[in-house]
Amino acid sequence: EEGIAKAEKTLARAGRRFTTLGKEITYGLSLPFAGAALSAVKFATEFDDSFDKIVAIIGASREEVDAWRADILKLSTQTGKGPKELADAMYFVAQAGLKGADALEVLKAAAMASATGMGDTKTVADVVTSALNAYGPANLSAATATGVLVASVKNGKMQLDELAPVIGKLLPVSAQLGVSFGEVSGAV
Repeated sequence: EEGIAKAEKTLARAGRRFTTLGKEITYGLSLPFAGAALSAVKFATEFDDSFDKIVAIIGASREEVDAWRADILKLSTQTGKGPKELADAMYFVAQAGLKGADALEVLKAAAMASATGMGDTKTVADVVTSALNAYGPANLSAATATGVLVASVKNGKMQLDELAPVIGKLLPVSAQLGVSFGEVSGAV
């Protein structure tokens, strides 16, 4: 009988250890996976909401917006900028009237500049599209406009979020007077 009682106690201790291990696995693995799944659903919903806004408010076609989706996800991995941030910036690009490959070119230039510390992608995209609209795509490319902005911030004593509103107000008049985007940015 003593041997059976001892075996029962050993089995009971082992059972408690397995129960504790099961709880630790549940809390240590299952809950984080559940949290990650909820985060993924929230991210996907917010990402889709950004595209729905482009379709509903700006009037871009669903086909065009769906085509941007894969490109934005790829750009996100290339630049380290979140897909939601890029989708929100694309709203400003599309709102400025850019479509298709031109819109993606602006977004890519803005995301790359943002990744270097220029500010958020939306702000860079907003200034670049303002410059393109003021000077016209025949006179200024997204890459050139972004390069001018990067140089202006690098050589100036302002951050892009301080520079953007000032340049935005000057560009339409400056373009009509024949003052280049580089000259306006340098003067500011």
